Amino acid sequence: MTLLEIRTQIRSIIDEKQETAVLLNSELNNYINARYHTLCNEIVELHEDYFLTTATASIVANQQSYNLPQDSSSRNEVMRLKRVEIAYDGSNWHIAYPIDLTEKIDTESQDTAYSTFQPYYFLMGNTINFLPTPDTARTDKIKYWYVERQANLSADTDIPAIPDEYHHVIVYGAAADAKRMEGDVADYALVQDLENKFEQELVRMRKTIQPRVIQTPKFVKNVEDMPGRYNEDWVNPGSLT
Repeated sequence: MTLLEIRTQIRSIIDEKQETAVLLNSELNNYINARYHTLCNEIVELHEDYFLTTATASIVANQQSYNLPQDSSSRNEVMRLKRVEIAYDGSNWHIAYPIDLTEKIDTESQDTAYSTFQPYYFLMGNTINFLPTPDTARTDKIKYWYVERQANLSADTDIPAIPDEYHHVIVYGAAADAKRMEGDVADYALVQDLENKFEQELVRMRKTIQPRVIQTPKFVKNVEDMPGRYNEDWVNPGSLT
């Protein structure tokens, strides 16, 4: 279903057939997105790699800190960072391992020929920081694999990035929220019925989504010109050990 179709179904359920000053489309979108992200989080807990995607970034000379991948609204879209690789010299890829800021790691004495080079990173807010600091600019020589945080549904044509058969679950939850906010005690039974349907469908999704995704190939959305993670034609064999 598109966002418009979801709103239309919700308005039919709560008997508000069109936008009014009482319930604006923007308000209804907020309820829809809240429930949508609840389902996205549930799916990630069931199958972490469901929203797995990739991105690249360019190295800036003498710059340690880099923004994590962002969406078109400059919003951090990394829900969980799964893997980071960096090629300081432009050709030798190495896994960068996470460290805690309290750890003391000597990176200045490493072999600058990069044959046994070991990079590290730490996170601060929405930035990733590399040790040692890269000293030469390189194009697209940072690679990320991460669980993508899904963007809000905003355009009427937007479609939730979850299986089609669970779109109606968003309808139940958002309709309950919209009706509850009207504050009419007479509507309590309807609100409770919608919440019950939402919870029942959530239970069904938990039972069915994991077996299904395990039986189907994983899909990783690769950025332009970035090969797949397990393509041995591009990767330095030592970088995945």
